Amino acid sequence: MESLDQKLNQIFAGCVVRKDLLHQIKKGTNVPSFVLEFLLAKYCATDDPDEIQAGIAAVIETIQKSYVRPDESNRAQSLVQQKGKHKFIDKVHVRYVESEKRHWAELENFNSRRIAINETFYKNNDRLLEGGIWAEVVVAHNDVEDDDYAFYIEELRPIQLSKFDFDGYVTGRKQFTRDEWMDVLLRSIGLEPSKLTPRVKLHFLGRLFGLVEANYNFIELGPRGTGKSYVFSEFSPYSTLISGGQASTSVLLYNNQRRRVGLIGFWDMISFDEVVGVKVKDTNTMEILKDYMANGRFSRGATVIANASLGFIGNIDHSIEQLVNSPQFDLFEPLPEVFDLAIMDRFHTYLPG
Repeated sequence: MESLDQKLNQIFAGCVVRKDLLHQIKKGTNVPSFVLEFLLAKYCATDDPDEIQAGIAAVIETIQKSYVRPDESNRAQSLVQQKGKHKFIDKVHVRYVESEKRHWAELENFNSRRIAINETFYKNNDRLLEGGIWAEVVVAHNDVEDDDYAFYIEELRPIQLSKFDFDGYVTGRKQFTRDEWMDVLLRSIGLEPSKLTPRVKLHFLGRLFGLVEANYNFIELGPRGTGKSYVFSEFSPYSTLISGGQASTSVLLYNNQRRRVGLIGFWDMISFDEVVGVKVKDTNTMEILKDYMANGRFSRGATVIANASLGFIGNIDHSIEQLVNSPQFDLFEPLPEVFDLAIMDRFHTYLPG
């Protein structure tokens, strides 16, 4: 693979992130991999050993200064008060409080639900209102005693590409063979392709289809602990993982009261974890979901057209041999009753986990 590394660094100079460095830094932190990759690309986009070591030190220093654990929230708030402002790396949510007729920001690990935020930030980043985004954010202290909030967001920089040179990407891609590029993609999600068979490589790549193909629906059922949900929680800031396999109609699809599109309108990929145990309270949810999976649109007081792909991830408790060879079972055996044949017909792919 050394020749492939050299080829990547030559053709995509300054854009290559070494995954071995990612694993070194990630130990002991619960920061998503794409956040660490953002920092590695910023400080370690080189193949010079000395510059890499200096870059690693810079990444570690940035994490130590900017990332706080939930149990350090009180210290973080005190730090902002003492210094006047401080830069954090955190997941930022924005919610609208109807009774106050205003928006408030919230940082997950900063532990404050009343952080003032300028409307420019959430108008330019819709995902702030729908699930939140990871960002570099400068939180400042408000010294005006008459105000009803202590902190406000001064700067916010999403941790994702601000622009993408598609033509440059296509030109570089043409210099790789199909098999070389498959290995590049697998390495991008932290897998070593030399250890995988061609068939398994295709299965892993199948998890990525929804990130590049609109309205692509797949299901992956497999043994526990096989990394089924990793891609959707760690790999990309453009996908979101719904834990527990549950989401209300208003959150996922459309909120009639607020007349706002749900998660379906703001993410490239939405995956439902632990789908085997899903419980649907509103029976209309599945009917609307069927319509969306078939046509990429649905009507719920308003017609909504979206591009989000859907993934359904779950565990199987029977052995693979039992499911495949027994006339009593099938590959969809673990799914709850709400996943009827109409839903199954709308899956483009069944991945064996």
